Amino acid sequence: CSILVNFAMVSAYWTIGKQLHEAMSGDGSIYGKQLIKYVSVRLSEEFGQGFDERNLRNMRQFYEVYPKWNTVCSELSWSHYRLLMRIKEQEKREYYQNECVECGWSVRQLERQINSFYYERILAIVLLSGLLSVLLSVFLGFFPCKEPIKKKRERT
Repeated sequence: CSILVNFAMVSAYWTIGKQLHEAMSGDGSIYGKQLIKYVSVRLSEEFGQGFDERNLRNMRQFYEVYPKWNTVCSELSWSHYRLLMRIKEQEKREYYQNECVECGWSVRQLERQINSFYYERILAIVLLSGLLSVLLSVFLGFFPCKEPIKKKRERT
C-alpha cells in the first residue's frame, strides 16, 4: 500500500514539474520566480504542506531530469528521486536507479552508495578486469606453451 501512495505522490510531483516547466519554458527570470511563488501559495492553501518554493523547484527539476514518464520507477520514492536528481551524468544516475530497484535499496542505502562512489568503484573493477584479460592474452601471445598440457593417466 505504501508503494502505491509513494508512486501516486511521485506521479503528482512529476505532473506538477511538467506543468511548471511548460509554463516557464526555461524562464529563470523574475516571471519564473513569481510563478513558483504564486503556485506555492495556491497549492499550499488547497493541499497543505509539501508545496513550498524549494519543493516546487525540485518537482520542475524532476521533470527535466526524467522528461519521459516511462523512465520513472514505481518502486522508488520521492526521496530516492531527490537524491538521484543530483547526479548529473545520465548513465551513472540510471545505474543507481536500477540498483535501487534490483537490490531494494532504502534512501539511506542509496545515499551511502553514492557518497562512497559505488558506481565509480564498480566501473574501475570492470575496466581493470578488462585490462587484465588483454594483458594476459598479450602475455600468453609472447610466451606460448611449448608443449600441450597432458592429463595424468588414471590407473585402473
